[in-house]
Order: sequence, then C-alpha cells, then structure tokens
Amino acid sequence: MKTREQKSQLISSYEEILENHKSIILTDFSGLKTKPLFEFKGKLFENQMKYLVVKNRLFKIVLDKLKLEIPQEILDKPLGIVFGGQDEILPTKLAFDFSKENENLKIEGGILDSKFIDEAAVKSFALIPSKEELYIRLIGIINAPKFRFVNALKYNQIMLINILKQRLVTKL
Repeated sequence: MKTREQKSQLISSYEEILENHKSIILTDFSGLKTKPLFEFKGKLFENQMKYLVVKNRLFKIVLDKLKLEIPQEILDKPLGIVFGGQDEILPTKLAFDFSKENENLKIEGGILDSKFIDEAAVKSFALIPSKEELYIRLIGIINAPKFRFVNALKYNQIMLINILKQRLVTKL
C-alpha cells in the first residue's frame, strides 16, 4: 500500500510525463513475461526512451486534471506507457515493432500533442519513416543528379572508346 505522499509523487511524475512529451504510447502488458519486457525496456533505453507501468487510478486523476479523454476500457487494463526521446514517431515504431514480435504487448492507443489517438492511428504513425530515414532519403535525392552526371560522363567516354575501337578494327 502506497502512502499519500508516494501517491502524490506518482501523480506529479505522471503529470510531468504527459506535459513534457509530445508522443506517449499506451500499452496493455498483461501476459508479457519479465524477460521480453526487460528486452523491450533495453531497446527503449538505447533510444533515450522509457517504459513505465502506471497505476491506472492515479493516471486517471492526471488525465482528468489535464482534460485528456481516454476510453475507460483502456484504463481498466494493466497499462504501461512508452515515452521519451526527441522524435515523436520513434516511440510508436519501437512499440509497434515489439508488439509484432510479442503478441502479449498490445498497443491500446496513444497521446499525441495532448490528444488521444486510437490503436489504428498509432500503427499508421509507426509506418511513417523516422527522421533519420528521411534524412538519408533526402541526401540520396540531393546526391542523385551528381551521380547521374558522373555516370553519364563515364558512359559517354566508354561509348567513345568503343566507337574508336570499332573504327580501328574496320580499317585494319
């Protein structure tokens, strides 16, 4: 049993999480074994993110205080949240990928920019390329004309050499 002070600390930590993170993924972890859960937490930690099991009643108090509406059926399940990092999409990607590997971790929804999004929206966000992937694509697009130009010059030189070789062979 938690003391009143411990509960108020949990409430303030939940409030801080909800106010300071743009993207929070809500998961049901019932049936998830300890080892896979720690593996998941490790993957999140590598990306400066965290997984926190919340006390639903206390979490509901914070949601009401911040005027965030989440369906009651989600709050009736064992609830864990994924949060952290600078990228809004990466938490959804990591949670989605892990839920595909471990069916006992179920994505229930999320909070994006202080608004509830359902499970389908979380999954669609998970399919969006991350910032790093987009940067790589952008660099490829920027560099493509240079490579095409160099290849065109190289190809034309090869064609010129082949034409000259054919001319020499026909004259001999």
